[in-house]
Amino acid sequence: MKKLNLVMFAVLVFLSIQVNAQTRYDDDKKSTITENLWFGTAFGGLGLTNNSFGFGTSPMVGYKLLEGSSVGIRIPIDYYYIKATSNGQSIIHNDWDLGIGAFARQKLFFNVFAHAEVNHLVIDDLVTANGFLLLDPNDNTRFLTERYNKQEANVGLGYSSGNSGLAYEVSVMYDFLADRTEPFAPILLRAGLNYKF
Repeated sequence: MKKLNLVMFAVLVFLSIQVNAQTRYDDDKKSTITENLWFGTAFGGLGLTNNSFGFGTSPMVGYKLLEGSSVGIRIPIDYYYIKATSNGQSIIHNDWDLGIGAFARQKLFFNVFAHAEVNHLVIDDLVTANGFLLLDPNDNTRFLTERYNKQEANVGLGYSSGNSGLAYEVSVMYDFLADRTEPFAPILLRAGLNYKF
């Protein structure tokens, strides 16, 4: 929790500096709100096996405070499909994990940007015992799931292929709140698209 508070404090300091700089921005360059918006999405979590499929995306909308600085919201969405057999019966499990987050970005140099974000995720995890999926005791046609909330505080660097129009981006993030027992934690690799960033 202390790490989350530290990251949120850093994001607020960054935003206050940018808002202060915005008030001193040249008034001759006023533009409409829609001209300062940019859009994007990141892709990840792609997995495919004989009996499962997973895919994730996180659409986002940013607002340019200054030429190189922006803040915005993102909506992480993950989809999972699993088909398994239990007691001779084929069971299909579809699951959507959703979240909401806020981010701040600063362009640095040569299309490289710094990115900081906080996310709140709601996750339905399959319950297992000794490596086997458990059936829901109230409905034996479904697997037993457990819902929990997860917070992320990601900070990292990225690269965007352009400054206007449609572009691709790649980034590397460090999650300060990640469970160190998870595979690949706390490093997150992302690829995506942006428009007018």
